Amino acid sequence: MDRSRPHRASPPSSARRARGATMVELMVALVIGLVVGLAALNNARMFGNSGRSQAGGGTAVASGAAAIGAMKFELQMAGLGFFSDATALCPTLNLQVNGLKLADNTPFQAARVNRMPDGTDQLEVVYGTAVNAGAGSRSMSPMLAAMGTTTLNLGSGIAANQAVMFASPSLALPCTVATVSSAVDGASFKTVQFNTVARFNPANWGATFAVVPNYQDNSWVSPLGDVVWRRYYVRADALYMLDVFTNVESLIAEGIVQIRAQYGLAANATSTTVAAWQDAVANAPLAAGVQQRLRAIRVGLVAVNTQRERPQESASCEATLNSPVIWPGEIVDLSARANWQCFRYRTMYTVVGTRNMQWGLTP
Repeated sequence: MDRSRPHRASPPSSARRARGATMVELMVALVIGLVVGLAALNNARMFGNSGRSQAGGGTAVASGAAAIGAMKFELQMAGLGFFSDATALCPTLNLQVNGLKLADNTPFQAARVNRMPDGTDQLEVVYGTAVNAGAGSRSMSPMLAAMGTTTLNLGSGIAANQAVMFASPSLALPCTVATVSSAVDGASFKTVQFNTVARFNPANWGATFAVVPNYQDNSWVSPLGDVVWRRYYVRADALYMLDVFTNVESLIAEGIVQIRAQYGLAANATSTTVAAWQDAVANAPLAAGVQQRLRAIRVGLVAVNTQRERPQESASCEATLNSPVIWPGEIVDLSARANWQCFRYRTMYTVVGTRNMQWGLTP
């Protein structure tokens, strides 16, 4: 009898593989998975940074557009009621509001650029709010006392509680802004008084201002309605607007690093074409003769993308290598800002015609 053990055949290779992967195969798969995962993570970070940078860039553009739009509107309104036939009526101005004296025979400019010590500019605008502010009239009788009773044409459009501006016929005396106390229509003229304390009326005209003219007949009278006096400036990377009358500050746009502005001047008082661009000198107004040549204001800004970009391996930033340029030749030095090259910047500008200061000129 054959007692030998039965012979068992070796399983095929496919059967061996069915039992599971070997240790080497597991290690290879693990390494491949790790490499793929790291690559995916790096791409996710890259796309995340790119998305944040693009979002920040869009915010900078939107902030810049809002800032430019606000300043453009104000510059278009500047001077309404303070000019006639492209002539500045007010070499100097008397103005107090609710007891606060803001101008006392003070040189006046309805659209003004103030250059600040840090190189940025401020914009200052003054204008009347009435739709007929540019359609003034002439007085028909002289005042017998400072800001005394006078008479106007019945069609002058002047009414009680309205702000008006008086300018002398010679344009050599200060203009005065006042509130109409009463306006009474007669048979052929309107009698107007300024004898009660009101928004623009002090208790005593002579004691308030150094020079208060007794405006003579044929003086210019503008129906202002009310008066707007605003100042635009940058502080802490944001554009603000200050109501000069109330000293109330409003935020206009965030992410604004600097604003710059220039005067566009014609070659002479009758030309309508800008011949040269001129920077402001400190916070001084233009001379009277130069104001007669003001045709436009060019205003621009630098907006920052607040999303800081990662530095290079050398720890230096290369998001911005050169100082921003607002318009040709107008370079904004940002080197005083901490890590300024780690951020990206947008520049934009617009040219605004000073339309209320040049009505009546023929191109």
